[in-house]
Amino acid sequence: MSSAVHWKTPCVDVLNDHIVLIAFTNHALDHMLESILEAGITNKIVRLGSRSANERVAAYNLTEKEKFGGNHSMQQSLNREYAKMMNAEQEMAEVLESIQLPTVLPSQIVSYLNIHYADAGEMFEEPPHWVRRLMEVLQADAEENGEWKTASNKKKDVSKTPTTPYGFWAAGMDLDYLEAEPAPEQEDERVMFFRSLGYMDIPPAPKQNRQHLSIEQLADTSVWLMSRIERKRLSRHWTEEVRAQAYQDNLDEFKDLRQRYDDLCQNYNNIKDQVARLHALSTRYHADFRSTRHDKSCYEIRS
Repeated sequence: MSSAVHWKTPCVDVLNDHIVLIAFTNHALDHMLESILEAGITNKIVRLGSRSANERVAAYNLTEKEKFGGNHSMQQSLNREYAKMMNAEQEMAEVLESIQLPTVLPSQIVSYLNIHYADAGEMFEEPPHWVRRLMEVLQADAEENGEWKTASNKKKDVSKTPTTPYGFWAAGMDLDYLEAEPAPEQEDERVMFFRSLGYMDIPPAPKQNRQHLSIEQLADTSVWLMSRIERKRLSRHWTEEVRAQAYQDNLDEFKDLRQRYDDLCQNYNNIKDQVARLHALSTRYHADFRSTRHDKSCYEIRS
């Protein structure tokens, strides 16, 4: 009588319980479990002990169950939560650095002006035609030669030449061009430049210093007709305003990231505790099995 037939009749009524099967040898245990599988009695089997030589039965070994079952999945979840924690930690470090020294870009200032100083923002979006053309000429010279020359034949490094109208304005590049002195006994190239754009002569560079005007009043005037000192006063004010806003925005973002990081830490610790409990349960299960190997009787464990 095969093991399968032997187990099929007496145990069919107790399949809802847990049953421990013990054999003297691994081969006998594999034969008994394979017979149960072949008879279709159940496939809810966990094999304890050393590795099985039977490929079919080996899939039911506890180590394989842990590898592909809940314990493995829990470890994957733990790894995913850890990766999320590290990403959030990196994001917090980057935001914290921005909080300590917020960098203000010309594009940020223009975006700020479009909201709070709409008229000024529009002037930077649409600078005078000659300013736009001068920017194109200087950039072309920079790309070709890495430098450009003023009418006085003095070389100027343009490796840091601003590429936005606001940056061009704040650096006073247009004023540099207007104030440049022509080289002796040479035709002033600026005359040709402006005449090609419809100007009769070179426009004068603004020199005024309207200290009596408030920031708001100064911002309402034409930005491209401001002197260097007026531009410096206005650009410094705008930069500080944008930096203050950036600080607050970064601070709010850091608080949100910190809350998310704390939540991820909590999830990570919860999963870590579950993995530890599963490991302890598995260890105890192995220990209980080893303690029964010397007992030749068969135990029935009720759930």
